[in-house]
Order: sequence, then structure tokens, then C-alpha cells
Amino acid sequence: MVTAVLQWLVPLAWIAIATVATMHGDPELPGGPADASQLQLSSKIAFVLLTSIAPLLLGLMLRELHQLLLLYAGGEVFTAPAVVRIHRMGVLLVAYSLADQVAFLAAGLVLYFTERLTEVPLVYQLHLGELFIGLVVILLGRIMGMACRMQDELSLTV
Repeated sequence: MVTAVLQWLVPLAWIAIATVATMHGDPELPGGPADASQLQLSSKIAFVLLTSIAPLLLGLMLRELHQLLLLYAGGEVFTAPAVVRIHRMGVLLVAYSLADQVAFLAAGLVLYFTERLTEVPLVYQLHLGELFIGLVVILLGRIMGMACRMQDELSLTV
């Protein structure tokens, strides 16, 4: 029960803090920090919505990890449900690493059109670490799937 609450508490707290910072503080926008009082409400809402995608993906990834650990605790290691959980975690990690960057680019475009800026504040930084780890987790899921099939074949030949 505690882990079920914590897996959603982290991303929701992240979103809440980002929302308060965007609405009342000095949010870190694509063009650099900005005074929230100078931004239109539509820009603030769009920025909050766009930057909330990555934390929600993180919550889904933590849920998959929790479910995988429950399977492992039950002795289900080389099983199809465990393989599916590992694969989903890899896909969610790749999506998380890309969503954060795409949201920041989209936020720059939204600011350009809603705030009537003179230049497009496009800032893009590709975080290869998260992307690479996500691809490795997907690969591990494939390897676990092959091991699962090999274990099934072995149990049939005995």
C-alpha cells in the first residue's frame, strides 16, 4: 500500500511544485528564467501541461517497476508477465527521456506564439543517458523473453 502511494506521490509532487513555480515564481522556461507575473495565463497553463507529461511517464514507470518487483517476490522471474513488465519499463524510460525534451521544445513554440516574442526560444538538450538506459532495458526484456521461452522448451523435454 505504501509503495502504491509513493509511486504516484513523487510525480504528482513534481507536477505540483512545477505548477506553483510557473504560476507564482520564476519558472525555468526555454528562453531562460522568467518572471511569472509577466506571462499570460494561457502560456502558464500550456507550459504546466507540457512539462507534466514526463512526470506522469515516470509514475507509470515506477508502477511497472513495483509490479515487476511483486512478480519477483512471488518467484516469477522467467515468466511472460515479468518480461512484459521489463519491456514496458524500457519503453516508458525511452518515452520519458524524449517527452521531457519534446515538451520543452513545444513550450518554446507556445511562448513564441502566445507571448509575441521576437525570436523562437528553442533550446534542445538530448539526454543520452536516459535514452541509452531505456534501450538497454528493452534489450534486457528481449533477452529475458528468450530465456523464458528456452525454460519452457527445457521443461517440456524433461
